[in-house]
Amino acid sequence: QVAYIELFNPNSLEVCTGALVEPHAAKQPPLKHYQFTRMGYYVTDKLTTETKPVFNQVCALKESAIKKAR
Repeated sequence: QVAYIELFNPNSLEVCTGALVEPHAAKQPPLKHYQFTRMGYYVTDKLTTETKPVFNQVCALKESAIKKAR
């Protein structure tokens, strides 16, 4: 049997610091959904604070996946 943790992509965690976001997005409650233009769909994390917003990618846009493949 394979442990479920072994099925995760080891490169799935990508931390992007220094990114810019609209001020109102940083003030939203956890689990609020967003579409970042040409990036994908994201949801605010439960650890989000007004000074340190955290967004988790739900899915990438197809355009981004095509560009990465090239």
